[in-house]
Amino acid sequence: MEPSLDIRKLRPGLYNYRLTIGGELFGESADALETISECLHDAAQELGDGFPSVRVAYGATGLGSFPVERLLNDPAGLADELMERVSALIEARR
Repeated sequence: MEPSLDIRKLRPGLYNYRLTIGGELFGESADALETISECLHDAAQELGDGFPSVRVAYGATGLGSFPVERLLNDPAGLADELMERVSALIEARR
């Protein structure tokens, strides 16, 4: 079963996340993090080697499935890609 990661913006410059597997809580950020890339990296460390991929959402909006290795090794690049997807979704709804 593929885990899900939902990143939420608390306010500008502060984010948190929840990891679930099959709807059950697997882990979450202990503290607010300053960037989305920190959330991605932290979540990847929590998932470890046990999962090849994770579904990622931002504020409950699904953005796709990504290799856990990418969250760990390229969190800044993936964060940029995710925000581009969010922007595209917002534009499409206008």
